[in-house]
Amino acid sequence: GLICAPIDRSIARRLELNAMERNNTDVYGTHFTVSVNHKTTTTGISANERMLTARALIDDNASATDFNRP
Repeated sequence: GLICAPIDRSIARRLELNAMERNNTDVYGTHFTVSVNHKTTTTGISANERMLTARALIDDNASATDFNRP
């Protein structure tokens, strides 16, 4: 299934993870970025593929090109 990973704004900028919605009307102001999967994954749903994506999100050497945006 789908997982959410909290990340710092600086990481979102570096990885070019743009806001899913610019005019957020959520009562709590929750901000979500576009969905991503690591480029080496297939469906992104298996536990292993989710782990690869999560690890890449916190890798200081990761870049926007390391991710697919399904």
